[in-house]
Amino acid sequence: MTGIDITGQRFGRLTAIKLIPKEERTWSNKERAWLCKCDCGNEVIVRQRSLRGARTTQSCGCVRKIEAFIATNGIRGIEREYLESFDDFDKFLFIHKAIRSTVGIELLSKEQYKEYIDYFYFDNQFNMIYDFWKRQEKRR
Repeated sequence: MTGIDITGQRFGRLTAIKLIPKEERTWSNKERAWLCKCDCGNEVIVRQRSLRGARTTQSCGCVRKIEAFIATNGIRGIEREYLESFDDFDKFLFIHKAIRSTVGIELLSKEQYKEYIDYFYFDNQFNMIYDFWKRQEKRR
């Protein structure tokens, strides 16, 4: 029995890349699973029924992080579209925490806050340090 090929189809922020071979699937019933790429750049393995079923998986988890940030960040008026524009939301959160602990968010206007975020997010020297730190974290 061959299943439906969903390669290239989009499901929320996820795009199905390839079917995971049966012998590589880790759950017991061996149901079909797909390697998917999220709009944020992360790759995640998702069961086919979670992509096409009633309760669907829409992202790698990045949407939950954005929603949690909006609910708890203390910055009024930050637009969801602005937050979704970052490819690496973990890097955004890292910068946000640094601003919060060094400058103090309550002292900044929304525009000043965005300037700080944008400056560091796209700064080459910061990105070299951040990438080095992230590699070290993965080794642990």
